[in-house]
Amino acid sequence: MGLIDNNKEECFACDNTGVMLIPNNIKKFDWLFDKYADSGQWNLYECRKKALNEVGYKRISCQYCLKGKEK
Repeated sequence: MGLIDNNKEECFACDNTGVMLIPNNIKKFDWLFDKYADSGQWNLYECRKKALNEVGYKRISCQYCLKGKEK
């Protein structure tokens, strides 16, 4: 069993992919996210993914981490 690497930087804006997913309709996205989260059936990552897929999204390079700035 290995130790956790605390020096690894984690980007929550893009999930370390270098690409952020921006909802096409933020109000509908917020409503859907809350609806899925309130049901308690899915974790927050799954709620976000389901809401993004339903409203659609655009992909932009992450402005918060090095992975996005390399592209």
